Amino acid sequence: MVGEERQELSRVNCPEDAEQGSPRAGWGWYLYGITTTKYPEAAGLAHGIGLDGRAPLQVFTRGEVAGVVSRVPLAEFGIEAVRVHGDDPAWLEAAVRAHERVVAEIHRLGTVVPAKFGCVYASIEDLLEALESRQEALLERLGGLDGCDEWGIRLYADRKCVAATAAKGHPAVRDLADELRTASPGRAFFLRRKLADSLAAATEQSLSDLAQAGYDHLAELAVAAQLGDRSGSPSASEEPEILRAAFLIRRTSGEAFVEEVRGFVAGHEGVRCEYSGPWPPYSFVTLGEEIR
Repeated sequence: MVGEERQELSRVNCPEDAEQGSPRAGWGWYLYGITTTKYPEAAGLAHGIGLDGRAPLQVFTRGEVAGVVSRVPLAEFGIEAVRVHGDDPAWLEAAVRAHERVVAEIHRLGTVVPAKFGCVYASIEDLLEALESRQEALLERLGGLDGCDEWGIRLYADRKCVAATAAKGHPAVRDLADELRTASPGRAFFLRRKLADSLAAATEQSLSDLAQAGYDHLAELAVAAQLGDRSGSPSASEEPEILRAAFLIRRTSGEAFVEEVRGFVAGHEGVRCEYSGPWPPYSFVTLGEEIR
């Protein structure tokens, strides 16, 4: 069997696992992600190096799914240790980048359900049990991600440009502007305040409509789409971020998707876009739900 052969290979690569891989010896198994046995190239991952820069990557399988792991000292990568290291930005950044490097390599070779950073098993037996008990859910998730990449999209809009368009096209704003031209000085004061409020509301609505239009348009091209968190974005800025989203795109459609992004921006005055990808599908999996 392919899975049995790969599991045996990984044990041969690290013959001291039985002793040093046990919780009593202070070692654990760091999980990077789950892939499937349909990608024989994944066996080549066993020649790579894990996030500690020392231990080799290993591939263990159960049925049709495989976990990519490396042996790590719990004193450095256990739950408490990672929590302490969280106060060290340099350590955390280096470790996360190393984690993402391995996930990206799995993704390059096939399909991956990425594990969250810091996912450590006490023993290989625990990992294999998790793979077996969650086999059906993992295969379903892997099937939905097969042949897909994640693309990140951020849309920004020039507030003054959007406001100018709203001033011309919004009926309530136009009516107030017309009334202001012939108003008496006393009434003009109140109309100006009302016009300013109406224009501000129309501008915010236009920004929201632009974001929704962009999301809806790009989502039609995607296998799945997900809005991102913009809570830290200054909405009152002159160029607010109006959309942050992730899109799961067929790998064969990546170039076409980017062209659609550019076309949307070109068709809407005052809109600017930043995009990134292709990435492993981090935004479209929650591994803990399937593997724990």
